[in-house]
Amino acid sequence: MTNKKTSTWQGNAAINAGVGIFRGTVGDSHFHTHWATQITIALHDEFVVDTASASHVCQVAIIPAGTPHRLQQGHVVSIYIDPASNFTDALFLQPPARNGVAVLKKSDLHPTFLRISADSNLESILINIQQNTQRQTGADPRLAQLLMQLNDAVAEAEYTRKQLATSLGLSPSRFSHWFKEQTGIPLRSYKKWLKLRIAIEALLRGVPAADAALIGGFNDQAHFSNSFSAAFGITVSTASQAFTPH
Repeated sequence: MTNKKTSTWQGNAAINAGVGIFRGTVGDSHFHTHWATQITIALHDEFVVDTASASHVCQVAIIPAGTPHRLQQGHVVSIYIDPASNFTDALFLQPPARNGVAVLKKSDLHPTFLRISADSNLESILINIQQNTQRQTGADPRLAQLLMQLNDAVAEAEYTRKQLATSLGLSPSRFSHWFKEQTGIPLRSYKKWLKLRIAIEALLRGVPAADAALIGGFNDQAHFSNSFSAAFGITVSTASQAFTPH
């Protein structure tokens, strides 16, 4: 494997309510942190992922939500699982570590991931992954109701914590604790993730960045651009030029 780093991102992408996916060549990026759990798989040989403390040469890397990182090189598929999905050990034959980046082999992965190739249909991959990331039946049924409410409202008007709490019969303070218990992240962070997802969906439909920002519920294009860069380590402009829908 060469140590030469390419500067250009190139590939295709798809996203829906539960899962996002990028497949292609990794280019320059800076350290970033997002709210999704990321699974990155080498399509050819290996890739490198940097964290604050080390560089990891990987066939597969599991990057938990909230972990600062950057991909350094490689031809990969990266899968971003919504924080409200139930990220269970059923996705892996060898359960990953719970803290920090987990470096695995392809043989550790659920067969769903082993079927991914350089020319697999991304929409089909998303559907297959979703079938393996559904919440277990023991989850609070109110969460599904709430997530539908948030997904319907995020691009139109922000629901306040009080409104959401009232809809579930909870006090605002109890609601905040309950939401984090259910999803692993605060409501405010989840709303930011939803905004990004909706704006990215618009970009992949060919909507200009300024309009995508408004569709996602951002105040303006600069707000969207800053949030995108912080979450993915590259600019919206770079993504728009490099990533095509598939």
